[in-house]
Amino acid sequence: MTEQSQQRRVSVLEADDTITEEGLAGSPISDTPRSGGIPAAAVVLVPVALLAVGGYLLFKGLSRERPVVLERQQSTRQAELPKAPPKIGPTTPSEPPAGKTVERPAPQNGQPRTLDTAIGADAPKAPGEPVSSEPARRSASDAAENKGTVEKSGPEAEHGTLPATPPVAVEKDPDGETAGLAALTREIEADYSLVEAWKKRAHVYLTHKRHAESIADYDMAVALDPLQALSFNDRGIVHFQMGNHERARNDFNWALMLDPDETLAIFNRGLLHFETNENAASDRDFTAFLEKVPDDAEAWRWRGQARFRLGRHQAAFDDFTQALSLADSDALSLAYRCSASLMLDNVDVAERDCDAAIKLDGKLGEALNNLAWIRYKRGQHRAGLALAERALKANPEDANFLDTRGHLLEALGERQLAIADYRAALQRNPQQSESIDGLKRLGATP
Repeated sequence: MTEQSQQRRVSVLEADDTITEEGLAGSPISDTPRSGGIPAAAVVLVPVALLAVGGYLLFKGLSRERPVVLERQQSTRQAELPKAPPKIGPTTPSEPPAGKTVERPAPQNGQPRTLDTAIGADAPKAPGEPVSSEPARRSASDAAENKGTVEKSGPEAEHGTLPATPPVAVEKDPDGETAGLAALTREIEADYSLVEAWKKRAHVYLTHKRHAESIADYDMAVALDPLQALSFNDRGIVHFQMGNHERARNDFNWALMLDPDETLAIFNRGLLHFETNENAASDRDFTAFLEKVPDDAEAWRWRGQARFRLGRHQAAFDDFTQALSLADSDALSLAYRCSASLMLDNVDVAERDCDAAIKLDGKLGEALNNLAWIRYKRGQHRAGLALAERALKANPEDANFLDTRGHLLEALGERQLAIADYRAALQRNPQQSESIDGLKRLGATP
């Protein structure tokens, strides 16, 4: 732009209203700033120019192709959560409801577990500490209608528990598989979207200890409907049995995130925490469960065991007492209350409970071992040794039972046999402090 055009632009915007004769004659206009009002021409021309520019830009903008805006789809997690099926009612070991499934853990760390062995038997224990019965891990399938007849048989009948029962018929076919499993497979093949069919078949696989196939079916059920809390709970049970504790924990946590009031998941997570020796967490879970289901004797017993491990022996005693008020023929609760009484130095009360437990179940290792320890404390070593032998016959792998027999053999002067029992106890539980002390007393190395 030239200097002259710049001057003209300035003159239009800044000139006085009065035009001199020099201006009319074409004389250069001075660049000196002037005072005075805006000329009338500027008042008209400036808005017109601005309107023209704005109109042009508006026209160009409207003429461009607009981008397509995709409509946001609704998230599946915004849908209403499905209602959970009816839950298991209050249960006791002596009178379990029809259809209740009792799931048992697989052996952990290469140590076989029998019906009487604790789920947390590897944890450090004092003499007479209660160990768990097999945990009744609860699944959604347990609440389903049981078409078969549940019968007690074998060792399970002796302990007042029921074998795992699938919610379908279990008639064997010629190939060795169940007719119910084959029927479910046909149902799934006809319609792969049937979530409940996948879950039922997963449960049948679980009862046959086919854990990998059970997990695969539960994975499918979760994929088809990721908002069913009970699917996560049931899959967590399988992981628990396989020893996959973190995966089981994740599944129970997911179930409770989807439904914080799901009592099955609360109960099962409490068992998991007990298994992993997270006793304070186990105490919290069973406390939360009992707030919702206060008349469940089994839950009172489990919380009592967690509190016993925490050293809260009076609270444990009270929990076992509450369990017995709901199920007075529960031999395990009697044996565990005997243990709590021993820790509270109530030997007479402990002896009465152990005697009562043995009358109910003459093969209950926990009660036999506790009574053997009472005989040891009272100097009745021969009688105690006979009881310790019976306890070890029920469960020869329990470190506590071996330690008790070691003490009795030591008291009877059987040095080498006592050393062998102490060392065997330490092989099963390296933190068995009483066995370490026994070896030191006998001048032997652990």
